[in-house]
Amino acid sequence: MRDVLYLTIGGFAWAGATYKARAWLRDRANTNLALVSCMIAAVGLVMTLSSPRLYGAFDQAVGVANLAIAIIYSSAVAFVLGARVLLLSWVLSDGKAGFARARQRTRWIIAVTLAAWTVALVAFATHRPYEVEHPSDFTTVYADDPGVELFLVIYLAIFGTCMASLGALCRRCAAELQAERPWLARGLWLIAYGSLAILVYCAAKLGGMVGRWSGVDLDVLANDLAPLSASLGALLVVVGFAVPAVGSRVTAWRLVRRLHPLWRTVTADEPEVQIEDLHWWWPAKSLHWVASRQMTEIRDVQRGIRRYVDAALIDTARERGSAAGLDEQELMALTEAAALRRGLHNRRSRHLPDHPAATVVMGGGEQLADEHAHLVRVSDAYNTPLVGEILAAAPVR
Repeated sequence: MRDVLYLTIGGFAWAGATYKARAWLRDRANTNLALVSCMIAAVGLVMTLSSPRLYGAFDQAVGVANLAIAIIYSSAVAFVLGARVLLLSWVLSDGKAGFARARQRTRWIIAVTLAAWTVALVAFATHRPYEVEHPSDFTTVYADDPGVELFLVIYLAIFGTCMASLGALCRRCAAELQAERPWLARGLWLIAYGSLAILVYCAAKLGGMVGRWSGVDLDVLANDLAPLSASLGALLVVVGFAVPAVGSRVTAWRLVRRLHPLWRTVTADEPEVQIEDLHWWWPAKSLHWVASRQMTEIRDVQRGIRRYVDAALIDTARERGSAAGLDEQELMALTEAAALRRGLHNRRSRHLPDHPAATVVMGGGEQLADEHAHLVRVSDAYNTPLVGEILAAAPVR
């Protein structure tokens, strides 16, 4: 059962690390992407080697029992160290002074952590817990060995301290970013919950060791509760790091698909600009570019057909929309949709109204996201019965 659980989570982690590595290869100046890829790969290595079968196979291959545990714990330390460095760079790198402060604290954290972990590895190596493999109960079996005891205490101190600060920082940042960047906030919340689960793991491991020291049988904490909470925490952390990228892709794809019907309609007479074979697996940046291109070309068509739209239609659309109880945003979208349909029809029939509209662009916004949202509302309103009623009530003149 543990083999299946650990290898499944490890598979998710390796997939996430590969995805981030590919993103970094497209943007090599972004060192944070490279760091996140390495961090998720560290989680993948932890979960893969934690599988009892692979644990034993690795030890047999190198000829040293329990060497896998040193690699597993070293990978866990590498992950939390990378997470601390990454989040410090996000929080403290605002401006030159903030960047210098983040750089100084990062160096200090790396130096202290590496020094402490070097001591732990030396203690592990000198006391040589190499007699029999213990993939599932290493902590409790060797809790009375002074060298391994020091190794485990340092590991739990580093891991627990880093995960506690990581969780607190993620909760704070998630609350601040909830409105501005919701997908990033969701990812940070998942990392925070994962950190909490891993703190339960640390407490359970320590509880099992204390039980051995005091002669009380608390092995179930270290050998059963700890692996389950660590697995849950690792899964939440891996998913948390993946959510912002996946969310950005989902948002971009939805936007492209929502704008696509309107864009295809208004560019029907200009097939050379049409984008074919849209795919959800395109990089998020490419999908955002497609959405921006759609928006730009819709606006270009609107400017080109203004002289084909009669002013009376605009007035009729506003009156009918107000009578239907639409709010201001819905009213602007309805008016634009009606103007687009009338303008395209008149352009095809080469009819110029006597009194053209002053403008056919009724809404939008200063931010690109506001402009996109408005055009999505226009797209939704374009083929509604209310627009048909407006066109019928304001005949071509």
